[in-house]
Amino acid sequence: MNKKILILLIIVFTLPLTILITQETQKWLGKAAYKPANLIIDTRKTIGTIDKTWSAFAQGGEESPPMLSNTISLMRKLSPRYIRLDHIYDYYNLVKKDNDKFVYDFSELDKTVDDIIAMGALPFFSLSYMPSSFTASGKVTDVPSNWNYWKDLIKATIEHYSGRNKKNLDKVYYEVWNEPELPQFGAWKMSSEKDYRQLYYYANEGAKEAQNTNNYYFGGPAVGSYYPEWLKDLVSYTHENNLRLDFYSWHRYTKNPEIYSSDAENTRKILSSYPKYTNLPLIITEWGFDSENTAANNTSASAAYVVSAVSKFYRKVNLAFAFEIKDGPPPFGGKWGIITHEKDPQPLSSKLRYKAFAALNSLSGQNLFLDGESTFIKAIATKYGNIVKVIIANYDSSGERVENVPITFKGLVFSSYKFKYSYPLEEKNGEFVIQSTNSTISKTFIIPKNSILLIELAPLPQQ
Repeated sequence: MNKKILILLIIVFTLPLTILITQETQKWLGKAAYKPANLIIDTRKTIGTIDKTWSAFAQGGEESPPMLSNTISLMRKLSPRYIRLDHIYDYYNLVKKDNDKFVYDFSELDKTVDDIIAMGALPFFSLSYMPSSFTASGKVTDVPSNWNYWKDLIKATIEHYSGRNKKNLDKVYYEVWNEPELPQFGAWKMSSEKDYRQLYYYANEGAKEAQNTNNYYFGGPAVGSYYPEWLKDLVSYTHENNLRLDFYSWHRYTKNPEIYSSDAENTRKILSSYPKYTNLPLIITEWGFDSENTAANNTSASAAYVVSAVSKFYRKVNLAFAFEIKDGPPPFGGKWGIITHEKDPQPLSSKLRYKAFAALNSLSGQNLFLDGESTFIKAIATKYGNIVKVIIANYDSSGERVENVPITFKGLVFSSYKFKYSYPLEEKNGEFVIQSTNSTISKTFIIPKNSILLIELAPLPQQ
């Protein structure tokens, strides 16, 4: 037999075995490398005031507005800072043609903005999409037949919401487009006929012409993931052309919480090459467990993931918008919401991810130094006055691992404490009194797979 043929046959027949051995070796190495959590919270060591960068939410175009009016009471409990809206130019009947000129009617969008304000938040506008009356094709993802139409619309939008004589809102965000690189949103590029730079340039011109406004923020590009070339091209373009860029934004859907941290770090590293943008605010304007229309977004894994992901990004970005507030109408309305649709069998109900955000919202005050996380156990600790809180997530995408977690509080100044604990997803809780020893309290808790534990340690009056 030809020697080459013999070698080829050996490779073909041994390849499956080689792959199996490799996979098993990887599993064994993963288990061998596993280090259990041993959380240590130093109550004397603060690392700044906690910034709830996660207290922002997005709402997509699941149905014609208004969508949010029946979510106000639930959303207020989460203390949102900003609510992001897209589809503002194609869902709200905002642009009308009157003979040879365009007329703007903000009344429908105003109703949703009023709902956002009633939640205690401010609007964050994705300037999207192109009004169909602006394009030769009638498509809302095409270039306008005259770029001045787009420029004038942006000017009018900013003057309406940030204008001192109109809605008079301060610190509103304006983001140019939404996921511009995706085919369904126009397949824009940083070159060619559909050039995002041109879209941004004329939006910037409109912003520049806006008169008598409060402070506001203007930026983009809201790309669908971490794309270093988009980042480099945009900051180079805005710098060379002296255009306004108050923030850089992108989206991220991933089951690996570590990715958020690496995205932010890599973005900051690239920006360090541009002195003007070294401290440019970073905003994730959509993030989530799964970008697909799947029931996985309604699981305990997706809720534990919320806390795990937040623990990785909350000190590295300025805002992060969870997608999304409310499901679209059943049966095909999506599973992205943290609140069910009013036509759902369980109408306007808070889901497990909502409970995760509610637990996070209970944190306040100073961020505390925390050590001893593991592969699956992630945590955030805070101190408000003398009350210490820690939120812990056991997120395991395989759904296999139950953790027995030792938790130690060091540097305590009181002798007696009330120790409260709760499992928000299971709605179980308890409390007991405990004495500190040498300024330390230690307890061990079982944290079920894909679960959250919230602890509060409050001093009791001294005898």
